[in-house]
Amino acid sequence: MQTLQKVGLFTFTWAATIGSVAATPSGKDGILPELSQATTPVTLMAATDPATGKSEFRYQGNNTPPVIRVQPGSTLNVEYKNELAAQSREDCLGHPCMQMTNLHFHGLHVSPNTPQDDVLDMMASP
Repeated sequence: MQTLQKVGLFTFTWAATIGSVAATPSGKDGILPELSQATTPVTLMAATDPATGKSEFRYQGNNTPPVIRVQPGSTLNVEYKNELAAQSREDCLGHPCMQMTNLHFHGLHVSPNTPQDDVLDMMASP
């Protein structure tokens, strides 16, 4: 693995609760409506906002992060795409950000077997 000086890690927090795979968009009235059941694989994307040049996550073309509910014991297949611009306009400690990202899980059982939840070696580059 190439030595990395700075790594910008994006974090997705997934909730394992009773229910189906669903996404929750932003509601104009402050209420977040539930969408209908989705099937896996779920595609998540890291992208660059063309107006601001800042990094953001996208799900189904929307920059509101999804809420995904999965029943315990279920399998969730996630396709993760890094579509960030090759050259960042954002500053990371005085230098352009490197545009690498990954998925990182909190609150779930993660296998201790390789590649598990390896935030340093499992990076997606643009």
